[in-house]
Amino acid sequence: MHAGVPMIPLDPLQEEADPRLYVPIDSAECALATISMSLRAGCSPVLLTGPSGIGKTLLLRVMAQREHEAFPRVRYLAGLSPAPGELAGYLLQVLFAIVPPPRSRAAEIELVHRLHAEPDGRSLLLVDDVQRASEACIRKLAELARAAKPALAIVAAGASLEDHHALTDALAAGFSVLLPESLPAAELQVIYDAIRVHPGLSLSLREQLEKEDVEEILSIASGRPQLLKRELARWGFDETIAIAPIVVPRPRVRPARARAVAAEAQRLASELRPRLETAIREAGHSLARAAEGFTASTSRAASRSAEVSSALRTQLATRAGPVVREGRDSLARTAEALAASASRAGSRCAAISNELRSQVATRAGSVVRVGWTTALPIALLVAAAIIALNLPPLPKPRPQSSPAPKVAERILEKPAPVPAKALPVPAPVEVQVNARPWARIWIDGEDLGPTPLKRVLPTGAHRLEAKFPNGKRVERRIDVAPERRFIKLP
Repeated sequence: MHAGVPMIPLDPLQEEADPRLYVPIDSAECALATISMSLRAGCSPVLLTGPSGIGKTLLLRVMAQREHEAFPRVRYLAGLSPAPGELAGYLLQVLFAIVPPPRSRAAEIELVHRLHAEPDGRSLLLVDDVQRASEACIRKLAELARAAKPALAIVAAGASLEDHHALTDALAAGFSVLLPESLPAAELQVIYDAIRVHPGLSLSLREQLEKEDVEEILSIASGRPQLLKRELARWGFDETIAIAPIVVPRPRVRPARARAVAAEAQRLASELRPRLETAIREAGHSLARAAEGFTASTSRAASRSAEVSSALRTQLATRAGPVVREGRDSLARTAEALAASASRAGSRCAAISNELRSQVATRAGSVVRVGWTTALPIALLVAAAIIALNLPPLPKPRPQSSPAPKVAERILEKPAPVPAKALPVPAPVEVQVNARPWARIWIDGEDLGPTPLKRVLPTGAHRLEAKFPNGKRVERRIDVAPERRFIKLP
């Protein structure tokens, strides 16, 4: 175990590939030795294939610890997520922790130059689950491996024997190691014995499983270590929970006892099945009878409602007749009274009008006569003065031009509309996003790829999501502005 690793009881049944839980069996050691010799001979990339659960990830992590002497810089990748054009920049970030150039060709040149100029020695890149990457990305990885030889060595692990030839062709692998479809029973027994005596298991050291239980578990595992751990955990093989500084053992359930309980439960189920069927049938009959009773009650209520409605209509018609007639007679009397009042008012108005006309005519005649008697002598005097003085006649009135618009109309006129000034639209901002070691970025739901990246975004609020290689996710609201264009995670 490496220095600095805390000495705490590990859970030997965990499915994560922890190199501290590695069991050196013959097939695994042979594969590690073959890969090590091929790397020292200059073969790159090296392809490691085998079925799922056989232990490829664990072998890569063990190799990362063992190859530090030959390769000072060793990096493990859980997969290849970048696009082919971004792969060189991604490797620059992984191997040297620098921000790559924006162009893919410049990033490739920078990667090869740094690898060959490294004074410490060669670099080793371990890529897991390579079969999940696109064929174009795999071929780009092989192209970079050939360009960076011998400064960069690549070991790629991929699952499924069916993809072996396709992966070999895509990587153009100089050497490939094929793991067996399943481990021999003897090697699987060695792994089981190592788990049984592991310090992470507490009470199992005193009481062992029966021989038939062990044989059954090994047969279910089918020669794959991951299935063996999963089956032991399912049987409750003294799995522990580490709560520092205390280790709490979980209750143990023996497989033989579990099978007996399952048989007893099956017997009870077979006995209870007829009773349950009878109870279900009786409940169905009860529900049917309740439904029939409800239907009959509903029909009776409907007929009763119809009878009540007809009786109400009859009573309303009988009682409303006298009321309607009385109201009609009252309205007629009121109309007659209003007509008589209107006739009397009209007669009075006519008498008043005639009296006013006669008074106006009498007074206006006297005024006209007085005015004519006074105005005639004055008119004769004015005519005599004009003739004596020989005054020119009065000028004819000029035709008036169109009147000027009144002041009120000019005031009320609406002023001409003034065009509104257009508000300036803020310009987009180029935003740089970076994370340590790296992360895949989504902005407003759009997948922008891994960091570091540059993107032109509109000014304002945006939603940023990041996923790190360890599975951690980070969501954040960012405000994009010319003075806020650099984003660093986490």
